[in-house]
Amino acid sequence: MEIVVNGAKVYVHTGGRPFEPAQPAVVLVHGSGSDHTAWRYQSRYLAHHGVSVAAVDLPGHLRSEGPALETVEDLAAWTSAVITGLGSRGAVVAGHSLGALVALEAAARYDTALGAVLIGVAATMPVHPEMLASAAEGTTHVLSLMRAWSHGAHAGGHPDPGRWLMGETWTLQEAVGLDVLHADLAACHAYAGGVDAMATITKPVLVIAGRRDRMVQLRASRALAEGIQGARLEVLEGAGHQQLIEDPVAVSTHIAQFVRECVPA
Repeated sequence: MEIVVNGAKVYVHTGGRPFEPAQPAVVLVHGSGSDHTAWRYQSRYLAHHGVSVAAVDLPGHLRSEGPALETVEDLAAWTSAVITGLGSRGAVVAGHSLGALVALEAAARYDTALGAVLIGVAATMPVHPEMLASAAEGTTHVLSLMRAWSHGAHAGGHPDPGRWLMGETWTLQEAVGLDVLHADLAACHAYAGGVDAMATITKPVLVIAGRRDRMVQLRASRALAEGIQGARLEVLEGAGHQQLIEDPVAVSTHIAQFVRECVPA
């Protein structure tokens, strides 16, 4: 479905069921160079387990009107406006990578965010200078680096057999465009509010980390969780940075349980 936020159309995927503002709700915020399809497994699972789902395309990302926002702070304010635009009494904000920084900032700043699920994240997320330079120059070297570092081991046994998960991620990054990817990476790189957000947040927080994550080391995710009062850490043993598709069942069930704890029906 589409809603209007700050005068621009925003695409919201609801997991195959209508968004019901009276139900416990979660807003799913994707990472750099991605869109709502990053949450394809989680959105459907949650929508069919009593949770209203809003998996968004960030501004300038495929189905949502742009331009792309350039700071985590602006993205957090935009996410709060999305929750209001949905007519919800409040929602848990779950984010992956860049989206996790947005979720952290939103939960620290805005009453509309009832809690945060932070996936593949650290308090600071500096981006490799080669990646930033390549994206700024519009060369595909940045995509090669992301492809090399994003995924953990692939041992088979995925619940959706026959899908080339790595290829799907790569195709999506190409479709979003290098200019938008650069804005996303630059926002990650510049964000300096993580430590303050950790110190001020009083809402429930769940951190999910992949033990094989080479883009955000497990020790950094652990430090983030330990720095937030009451936060819980879940480690996915076989996952890299693409936790949403590398261990979709675990991510989906962790989010569902967390939302039910934060927002009783």
